Amino acid sequence: MTIKSISKIDTTKYGYPKHDHVYAILVEVEAAKAQQEASSLLSIVTDTSWVNNFDAIDKASLLACAQPTIDKIINSILAKVGNKIEKEFGEYLISYSAQLTLVDTLSHKPIPLPEFYKEKISGNPGFDFHTVSSNDIIVFGEAKYNSAKTPYDDAESQVNDFLQMIPPKQKHIKELKELRKFTGDIPATNVINNHFGVTAAFSIHAKKAELAMKNSIKYQEFKKLLDNDEIYVIGVHII
Repeated sequence: MTIKSISKIDTTKYGYPKHDHVYAILVEVEAAKAQQEASSLLSIVTDTSWVNNFDAIDKASLLACAQPTIDKIINSILAKVGNKIEKEFGEYLISYSAQLTLVDTLSHKPIPLPEFYKEKISGNPGFDFHTVSSNDIIVFGEAKYNSAKTPYDDAESQVNDFLQMIPPKQKHIKELKELRKFTGDIPATNVINNHFGVTAAFSIHAKKAELAMKNSIKYQEFKKLLDNDEIYVIGVHII
């Protein structure tokens, strides 16, 4: 994975209200190096040192949840990666690439993917990944992979759908019970006071990746994202 560009967006140039914390980030992944990306992902997946921050009871419980997911990712997904990126591996690749990009470029703190601390072995009914920004803001991320199109529309629409405050949505609120274990009280309290961020991450297969990024900002669902404190749009260009 290579970070190609990172820019702070002037929302007024797109006809939106002024917002001081909107970033567009483009990263690049070579499909021919899918196995190399899988190896990098493997080292992250098998690192369970994050449980060491908890007491013995929580540590045992978290490891019991994490191990089946680790086994599935290793044996059913990463072990089958060839010289191209398939859908299931692609979903994890977009999530990890987006999360690591925020960590490496903007000093976010990563949180383990939800599958690692929830009982469901793979897939989850909420956001795909999370980080905590330097402002003590929890950033809720949605990742979409598609080999036939650039699914920024799906990523942005899904974020907005999950944030609906009409039950049974409110997925960002529902996740706080678990997220609080990793973030502490201040970021979690910020969420219930309606201060949080969002990330829409998606694969790009088009040759003109920069144009795809601009189109993602012009898309009708993007304006709704501006209601949040911090917004990150991350395109993962598969070349």
